[in-house]
Formats: sequence, C-alpha cells, structure tokens
Amino acid sequence: MYIFLHMHKCAGSTVVRKARQAKLRLADNHRNGNLVKENGKNVRYNRMTQGDVGKLLHEVHGSGVEFFAIEWDFPEVEYFDCGLPVELFTVMRDPFARAVSNYRFAKLSGSVHRDVAFQQLMNWSYTKSGPLARSSNYYTRKLCAAESLDSLDERSLERAIKVLDRFRSVILLERDDLDVELARIGIEAEVKPAKQTASLVRHGVTEKDLVVTEADRAWFETENTLDFALLQVLGKRDQALTGA
Repeated sequence: MYIFLHMHKCAGSTVVRKARQAKLRLADNHRNGNLVKENGKNVRYNRMTQGDVGKLLHEVHGSGVEFFAIEWDFPEVEYFDCGLPVELFTVMRDPFARAVSNYRFAKLSGSVHRDVAFQQLMNWSYTKSGPLARSSNYYTRKLCAAESLDSLDERSLERAIKVLDRFRSVILLERDDLDVELARIGIEAEVKPAKQTASLVRHGVTEKDLVVTEADRAWFETENTLDFALLQVLGKRDQALTGA
C-alpha cells in the first residue's frame, strides 16, 4: 500500500492523478487522495495514537485501498509499523519556490486579500498559529509531527532526516524527473501536470499583486534554515549514492 506524504505545492495533485491513471485503487470517498471521515471531514493524524493509526491502516488496507495521500499533517513515522506492507514516499522542492507557489495560489484563489504581502501570508511572520504549509521550516515541522508554533532546533532536523530514511522514495522536483522516479516505485502513468493556479479565477489579482522581492527571499531564508539544510543533506546523500 502506497502512502504519499503530500507536501503542499509540490506536484501533489499530479501524483494523485498519476496514481489513479496507474489504476491503483483509492478510497471510495477520497478527496484529492486524502482519506475522508464519514462526516465529510479530512482525516487528521496529529492527535492519533499509534493504535489509532494502526487500526486505520488495517481498515483501509482491508478495504482494498492501494494508495492514499496524507496532506494536512503527519503522524510519528513509527506509527506505520503495523505489520502491513507500507510504502512511504514524498515529493519536495526548493523551500522558497514552494512558498512562492503557495503565495500565488492563495491570492489567485481568493483565499487571502490581494493586498496581503508575502511575509504576512507566511503565517503572519510566524507569530500566530496557522496553516502548517505557511509555517516556518514547513518540511521539517511536518516530518517531525510538530504544530505550527512548536519550537524546532537542530535535533528537529536530525529527526526529519531519520524520518525520511524510512521512505522508499524522496523525489526532488528541481533535480529529478517525476515520471521516472514514480515509475521506479511502480507508479507508471502519463498525465499532464496539474496546473491549478493557471485555471483559477483571478479575483482582480494582477501580476503586481503577486510580486515577491529579493528582500522577501532573504527574510525567508533566514526564517527557514532547517528546511534549506534538510534539502542540502538530501542532495549530498544522492550525490554520494550516484558517485556524482
């Protein structure tokens, strides 16, 4: 059973479409690959115990599901040790590129006002509890099963690396061919990339409203050192493995 850790704005919708095209069975009432409860709400994992996660996985596997996504949070990775054939994988990209994509999507979809600045949107300068995808060190935070305002440090980075060691595949968009890497793990399908942003109603948003400056980049790099370090570690590991 494939479990896809969907990092927000990292080709997640494309991966789900590829899984469907590859004829993998998804949950009957899934939402973009995510499991959905009977009340129509997405399944959330951050308050689940290991027993809760194990029970859910056995129920899902028993129903014949072969692929599902986890997009909004992530449990302790050890919770997947439940006696089932679980294949964890994820797709990541440059942290700043991901954040800019998140910013553009939020404005073009009308979920935030057109006048909101980049640094405001990124969790209002990381001072308020908010969406995980707009929190500092998003990748590290999610892999560590941390909330938006939990304190992180170098031990968090070490933990994130150990979590990814449990994954069958970690695909980096700027470096890897998504089709090739998914085929390596058995998900082989040809679909056009999902370009959600391009199809959105613009809500009066102009390119001027979407500008992200070099000052924004510098600020972001300062606030997200753990995520940049994480991507650097992944890149060096792969170079060592390939001998490049």
